Amino acid sequence: MEHEIVSLTGSCYGLKEQIAILVDGTVVPCCLDQEGDISLGNIFQTDFEEIINSKVAKEMIEGFSCNKLVQPLCQRCEFRINKRK
Repeated sequence: MEHEIVSLTGSCYGLKEQIAILVDGTVVPCCLDQEGDISLGNIFQTDFEEIINSKVAKEMIEGFSCNKLVQPLCQRCEFRINKRK
């Protein structure tokens, strides 16, 4: 999060083809989020289906489908997918 914003546009496989669960149970959309900056919930406290259907998860998926990076961590990521329109 200390890096500069790389882009506000792009997409990602996060939440579509990958998801990660940190050792403390924090569910994050990406294995690169080892700090849990985009916490979707905690698997020890909340059902997985509820976590992946959360407002934050849905906003991210909608953003990716519209080629928009809505989360600050995603905006700093260099592994994003650039879609051409």
